[in-house]
Amino acid sequence: MREPKVSVIIPVYNTEAYLDQCIDSVLNQSNTDFELILVDDGSTDNSLEIENRAVKKDKRVKLIHSNSGCVSIARNIGVDTAKGEWVYFVDSDDYILPDTLRILLAQSEITTEADFIQGAFSVISLGKFTERSKRFDVLDKYAGKLLTGLDYLEKMTLTITYPWNSLIKKSFLRDNNIEFRPDLTVQEDLIYIADILRHGAKGVLVNMPTYVYRYMRPGSLSTDNQLETKSQIRKRKKFLASLIISAQYLSEILSEIDSSNSVYTMLNDRRCKNLIGTIGGSLALHPDMEIFEMLTEKFPKIPLSGSIAVKLFGLLYNLNHRLAYKIRMLTYNSKRATGCMRGG
Repeated sequence: MREPKVSVIIPVYNTEAYLDQCIDSVLNQSNTDFELILVDDGSTDNSLEIENRAVKKDKRVKLIHSNSGCVSIARNIGVDTAKGEWVYFVDSDDYILPDTLRILLAQSEITTEADFIQGAFSVISLGKFTERSKRFDVLDKYAGKLLTGLDYLEKMTLTITYPWNSLIKKSFLRDNNIEFRPDLTVQEDLIYIADILRHGAKGVLVNMPTYVYRYMRPGSLSTDNQLETKSQIRKRKKFLASLIISAQYLSEILSEIDSSNSVYTMLNDRRCKNLIGTIGGSLALHPDMEIFEMLTEKFPKIPLSGSIAVKLFGLLYNLNHRLAYKIRMLTYNSKRATGCMRGG
């Protein structure tokens, strides 16, 4: 029996409100040459019932159970199971457009050397639908051009490069031992794509929307700014620790890039924002100093990069960790007192 052209991988955890639409968007594709791999990561809502219904409905659907509590592990399990030439990730609260696979596979026939084919995406934000993210407006000039490795990342910038709107050649992932990092709960997408491109993947952008990204949905980490329970505090600590770990991975990647390359500047700016942001985030956990102490242990010095404000605060941190924390605390408390805070 011939293997499918594409393995669509959807990690699932408690997204019953969106999951039917997500699964149906795959099953109703105009190109039918795919398998759908659902990796349930221990859902406690009705997601599992929806998944079982999909398995019974369509023989192309496979269901795998995982209780890792980690989207990166769930995605890696999906890739290990995949039979397709290409893998395509979809987040279970998003969905894809009817011609997505047809459009991306058609591009693979045109640019046969491509390892990475990325589509533009639409956005749903607080109920408003935008047909194509404005991030792509300045990138149309690169559409359809095959770019190699860091050159692709340089042209595309960090603002659009995600695994969930891209066909990725499975053989490239296998040959280069590329996996999602299970110790990351944030920026795992950034590190994954940076790994792909630093290994020399050839990428091409399709400027037609192929994916619908749901931004700031209720209950997501990005909309959860209140730290009222022990569970939420643990979640925030895990988030901040992951920013530090991500900065360590970025340091590893940066060690292989010429500092004169604009990609180096982009990734270094992100690394510095992570580290400065960790100081601010630690204040929300006050007086718990565990995250701040982790930061000072892993990064006794912060590279000075990014905006003037980030550089100045990085310089202060490098001179005196505790003083930087105290000054940040003063500004934090001042904003809280005047009602200007919008989260940690």
